[in-house]
Amino acid sequence: KVLSDASEKAFDAVFYLPEFFEGERYTYNGVHYLKEDGKYTPVSESEFANDTTFGFESQTMADFIEEKSFGDVKAENVYHITLSQIRERNKESILQTFHAVSNFDAVVVDALNDEDMDYFVSCLTAFLANDDKKFMFRTAASFVKSMCQTPGEIINLNQFSNNNHGGLIIVGSHVKKTSSQLHHLLNNTHITPIEFDVKSVTKADLNVYIDERIQEVEALIKNSKDVVVYTSRDVIKTEDLTNNLGISTNISNALVEIVRGLSIKPKFIIAKGGITSSDVATKGLEIKKAQVIGQITQGVPVWLTGEEAKYSNMPYVIFPGNIGSTNTLTNVYKMNSSIKEN
Repeated sequence: KVLSDASEKAFDAVFYLPEFFEGERYTYNGVHYLKEDGKYTPVSESEFANDTTFGFESQTMADFIEEKSFGDVKAENVYHITLSQIRERNKESILQTFHAVSNFDAVVVDALNDEDMDYFVSCLTAFLANDDKKFMFRTAASFVKSMCQTPGEIINLNQFSNNNHGGLIIVGSHVKKTSSQLHHLLNNTHITPIEFDVKSVTKADLNVYIDERIQEVEALIKNSKDVVVYTSRDVIKTEDLTNNLGISTNISNALVEIVRGLSIKPKFIIAKGGITSSDVATKGLEIKKAQVIGQITQGVPVWLTGEEAKYSNMPYVIFPGNIGSTNTLTNVYKMNSSIKEN
């Protein structure tokens, strides 16, 4: 995203920290890696780089920043805080970078584990305590965990739900890991599946189709049935990136409308996928402020919704598309369902 001139004047730097250790995402020598089946692969060579909306070609983070800024930020001008600086506890050189940046400079930070991230954050907070520079951060969860010291307790959703309705899982992500987890869930539990046909977003009777899905979900959760609403695994792709983004947005908005249209409070909601979980939270549930009460499994946070939300004091699970193994979603569901699974 290209920021406005007004925004650029307001910040001295934007830091890029895509590390997500629970999701086996790491940055080393300025390259972001994904670990799968014991092998470290640059994310540029993974399925994520081929996303219809957010795909990219660059291998290094610096080149990625140049690519996504359409050349406004040159790779050679991107600052880099290396793993060597962090592991050698070279605080002075890290602070020098903080002092040097201005006018929305880009900074990439290496880290391979929580200890690396914690040290970077310790340098950052020490600097900001004595300096009035303004920084922006584009990050995954590991940076947030280090900054905020979020709780690590494993949560059972039934502790926070006092109604007899069924729970709701929304699956929007199309990445390979999500699809394998969805199939495992459908084949190994008694959860009731409702498929949302993504091709419906291109048809004139979309609102009728959404209303029908809402009625289905309501009837089931009212009768204490847990439901998983998932998008069909088709990928609608065109040569026009803007059109692809529009289609993805329409699909996400349709899932949001299902949540917005419910008149019955589910026991819990689990949203699977980055865009899906964000849109369901802010648009579907109208969450403005929530409490992070722990995690449902490693790397999957649980929020307790605020008083302003459509459903207050309800557990809401942010389940990234790339987290866990094939059976993780199934295990999470079985541990938190009020229905006895075989």
